[in-house]
Amino acid sequence: MLVLMAIGAPEETRLNKTGVSFRTAESAELYFKNMRSFFYNIEEDKQSGFTLYRIKSRNQDTIYPSLSYALVNNWRQDETYILTEPNPALNALDDIQLKIQFEDGTTYLDSFYLADSFRHYLIAEQVFEAVQQENSSFHLTYRDEKVEIWPSEDERKSIRRTLKDYFKLTGRIY
Repeated sequence: MLVLMAIGAPEETRLNKTGVSFRTAESAELYFKNMRSFFYNIEEDKQSGFTLYRIKSRNQDTIYPSLSYALVNNWRQDETYILTEPNPALNALDDIQLKIQFEDGTTYLDSFYLADSFRHYLIAEQVFEAVQQENSSFHLTYRDEKVEIWPSEDERKSIRRTLKDYFKLTGRIY
């Protein structure tokens, strides 16, 4: 039975895209705190009361531009948001655009300028689907420059894990 399940299991994790919800089930939050939070740096924002989780394996390079994700838990509302964060090499820039080239040749382009939680969510959905594909590519454009991000499997693995944790928290993975 286990062999049949392993053979028939889907190769990639699929997202439930029916609507957008930041709602976090108590059971998912408990699982995350007990099993997954060990892999994250945890920061309490006293002013907002939010808890921020940033995966320890993220790219923190101060010279080479990249993006990472923070999970923002709003325990008062039982919600968790995803926040796309530039690494220190990009901190001073405003208009950063992300271009995703999928395996099938389709392209997704979006900007982080003045992005709200809904926009960050939609971008994260696209990144999650693309990062699971072997031949997808990611580029940042800013100040007339174009830089590839997440070229190594380790960086992709870190992004994949973070986004998978987020979508599990919000009940979007099936």
